[in-house]
Amino acid sequence: MWAEIEVCIWRSQHQTFSTQRVLYDFILMYTIASIRQWLVFLMLDAYKADPVYALA
Repeated sequence: MWAEIEVCIWRSQHQTFSTQRVLYDFILMYTIASIRQWLVFLMLDAYKADPVYALA
């Protein structure tokens, strides 16, 4: 969330767009999304490994 806001602020400060800058933004957003998915996956994995869940 905060990183995305920072990118928007950073973009407004650097109005001139270049291919490298757009590519950097894309990589940054993709990385943030990947980390989020990975964290959600870890949380779900931990939930499945919970003994209470296994007994249910």
